[in-house]
Amino acid sequence: MRIAGMLLALLVPGAAGAEIGAGTVELRGAGQLGFEMTIARAPGEAKVETRRLGLQVGALEYQTPRLGLGGEVSLLKTTRTVSGVSTDGTSTSIAPRLGLVHPVGQDVALFGEVLVGWAEDKTAGRRASGVSWGLGAGVKCFLASAVSLDVGLHYRGVRLEVAGGGGTASGSSLFAGLGLSGYLFAK
Repeated sequence: MRIAGMLLALLVPGAAGAEIGAGTVELRGAGQLGFEMTIARAPGEAKVETRRLGLQVGALEYQTPRLGLGGEVSLLKTTRTVSGVSTDGTSTSIAPRLGLVHPVGQDVALFGEVLVGWAEDKTAGRRASGVSWGLGAGVKCFLASAVSLDVGLHYRGVRLEVAGGGGTASGSSLFAGLGLSGYLFAK
C-alpha cells in the first residue's frame, strides 16, 4: 500500500514541474502510426494502401536549462499494398539531435528539435542509403518532475542513393507524434 501511494504521488500532475538544468539527461521514446489510401481514377488503375508503424528513441544532455544535445535512432516499417499485392519495407536512421525547451508554466513546456543524420531503406530486395533530416515542435506536459508526455508535430525527410546505380529516392512525412520522456537530473 505504501508503494502504491508513492507511485500515485509521482503521477499526480499537481506535484509536477520540471527542473531541467545543465547536466540533466532526457531519455525519450515516441511512436508513429500512419495509414494512407489512394484510389486512382484512370481505368485499370489500382487502389493503393500504405501502412506505417515507427518507433523513435533518443537521448539529450542539456547543456543549459533550455538547450540539449544528443541523438535519435528510428525504425519505420512500411507495408504498401497495390491491387492486393503487398510489399514490405524497413527504414532506419540515426542522427545527432539538437533540442530546445521553454517552460510556459510549472507543468508545461514548449519544445523544438532539429536533426540531420544517416538513413537506410530496404524495400523489395533493394537497398538505398543517404541523408535524413527533421524538425519538430510541440508541448511537454510534466506528469511528475522526472516524466513528461510529449505531443508534437514532426517533419522528416530523406534523400537516398539506391545501391547499384539505381538512381536516387527522396521522401518526406509530416506526422503528429506522441512520446514519453524520462529525466535523470544532475546532482
